[in-house]
Amino acid sequence: MTVFEPASAVLNRGDHGLYGKSSDTIKIAFMGGSVTYGYLPTSEDSKVDVTFCDIIIKHLHELFPDKHIEHKSLAVSGEGCMLGLMIECREIKAFKPDIVVVEYAINEDRSSGGLARFEGLIRRLIYEECSPVVLPIAVFNRSGYSCEDYMLEIAKHYGLYFCGLKSALYPLITQGELTWEYYSPDDGHPSENGHKLIGKAACAALDMIAKTEYKPMIPIKAKFGGDKFDTLHEITSKGQFFGFEKLDKDFYGVNCALKSSGNAVYRFSISCKFIAACYICSNCSSLGDAEVFVDGVRLKALQGYSIFGWDNPVTSVLLDEPKTKPREIEIKTSGEFYLAGIWIS
Repeated sequence: MTVFEPASAVLNRGDHGLYGKSSDTIKIAFMGGSVTYGYLPTSEDSKVDVTFCDIIIKHLHELFPDKHIEHKSLAVSGEGCMLGLMIECREIKAFKPDIVVVEYAINEDRSSGGLARFEGLIRRLIYEECSPVVLPIAVFNRSGYSCEDYMLEIAKHYGLYFCGLKSALYPLITQGELTWEYYSPDDGHPSENGHKLIGKAACAALDMIAKTEYKPMIPIKAKFGGDKFDTLHEITSKGQFFGFEKLDKDFYGVNCALKSSGNAVYRFSISCKFIAACYICSNCSSLGDAEVFVDGVRLKALQGYSIFGWDNPVTSVLLDEPKTKPREIEIKTSGEFYLAGIWIS
């Protein structure tokens, strides 16, 4: 196999690191999809034994032997940056990480909306009070699909370190110097060898981050419209509930807030320009749909049942308009339905 140089995957050297940050503990959070989770369809328990996250954690112990290392996985399979934004609202402020690794490059779409969502997530992370170092990692699938290029542009805009595995590895595969089967047994989930390659690239970036001076981020203007998520917040506990029961149940890393067992209505009035929902999709035939109405107009249906569902969290943007104004929102369910939450800005 061709020798892979991990530093070749560090496509941008950032302005913000950990050098000089005084703390006895380093906390790291991992955000992403099934790659970050470590999903591997060919293994007995559907998970690789050692993920790139495990490799990063081990390397942090080596870099900072006198510090306590705490880690938190916020990876959820099957979703992109919209779910990342929702998880950020719920989890990051409480955990107060020093480092956040972000991997959504094959879960996100290459659109203006995808650009805005990724930039919005990056902005929310770097401007948190704990001011973490944010390290985006972009992987790729068998066809070469990746959002690496536009994610790199956003990393450069905010002065972040960035790991691009497509730029570093995909040419080796297309030139026959590295086989796809060495990296992945399917269309995009890395094998243990694939995770080792990703982990080595991330560790090369961490070596640089450890030597780069720590300094809080100074807010700058958004480049791709991501600032519309600066005020994103959850409002699930607000409004009127008819036929819903409160729930505290975890679905693959996402806590579900409300459950209906039949016809139910969730109604609220609020001023906003953006609304998104997270709900659970299952292949259980008892699950039904939810219809969403804004100002009396039916916008869409949220499908709780799908033959492809596996009790997985799904996000849906319900409203995305340029101006804030008062809204009347109503969500009507039929059958069993699990609503994880509602977020607005």
